[in-house]
Amino acid sequence: MSLILALAVLEGFSSILVWTIVAGVLYDFLSYSLIGQHVMIFLLVIYGVSFFSRRLSVDVKGTGLLLLFLFVVAATLVSKSLLAYFVVLGDRQADFFQIFGNLGLVVSQVGFNIVLFAFWFNIVKKIKKMSL
Repeated sequence: MSLILALAVLEGFSSILVWTIVAGVLYDFLSYSLIGQHVMIFLLVIYGVSFFSRRLSVDVKGTGLLLLFLFVVAATLVSKSLLAYFVVLGDRQADFFQIFGNLGLVVSQVGFNIVLFAFWFNIVKKIKKMSL
């Protein structure tokens, strides 16, 4: 999701719509989940990030860097929440907060996603700069 998130910030929603769907279906196959769950999650997250990144000044300096990190945190929390919600819908006995994870797990996932996002963001930005 970090690569798709970086592309959404740099390219916009409509430019990566097809790749978001392909990535979601591929992720569903690889994680043995219902086909369409990650597609829906990716599309919602990417649309939100793209919407706000176009309206706000997102750059790698100052408050733009903070906004990029907030996008990653929001994307992680939204995706974890929706996945836990889907599990609870399928199994009424499941506990949402147990599936969502404890605070330590969520913080470690957010940190890992920030590192992955920074990696992909820099690579995509360099490729984009070389192609111009």
